[in-house]
Amino acid sequence: MNSKTRSGGANSVSGTDEGSVENMIKSLVKKVDTLVTKDNLKSLETKFDTGIQRIETSVESLKSEVREVKDMSNELQKSLEFERNRVDKALEEISKKNAELEEKLILLEKHDRKYNILIYGVEKKQNEDISKVVYNFFAEQLELDEEILLSVRFANLHRLRSYENDKRGPPAILVKFIHYRDLIMGNSYKLQSGFRILSDLPVVMKKERKTCHHSL
Repeated sequence: MNSKTRSGGANSVSGTDEGSVENMIKSLVKKVDTLVTKDNLKSLETKFDTGIQRIETSVESLKSEVREVKDMSNELQKSLEFERNRVDKALEEISKKNAELEEKLILLEKHDRKYNILIYGVEKKQNEDISKVVYNFFAEQLELDEEILLSVRFANLHRLRSYENDKRGPPAILVKFIHYRDLIMGNSYKLQSGFRILSDLPVVMKKERKTCHHSL
């Protein structure tokens, strides 16, 4: 009886020790797992935080570069706008000066032609003496007497160039007076139909006169 009791007691103690050891091992394994998991999490968190920081740094750097590019673009745009305005202003000034010069040239040309007249409608003859043609024209058409005609002096006179198939009539006669031009122009109202005497003007003014004549 006593031996059985001892035997049973030994088995009970042995079972208790084995259970304690097993529980201790499980507890240690659980702690190890817990430690490993925490370490892994910390490592992952650290890596994640580091990655996020790098991304944020890269984003900020990219934003900074974008701002710099925008600033450069704005400065370039302003510079181009300034240059464009400067060029436009210079071109406008040049255009204005050209217009002024053209006007002055026209006035100079008009002054140079102030003693000139153009006679239209006088038939052209072969080997004609243009001086006699003009004197006869003044005598017949303007009814000027011989004394006045002898006082009229020319600096130059000639037929203008004629063009083929020109249906406007015979080429005009250009007469440059030394004096008495106003006398001739003052008697031009006596001209018969088909003849005209006009002031010699620069080409631009001739075109304007022609336009006004056609609009009447």
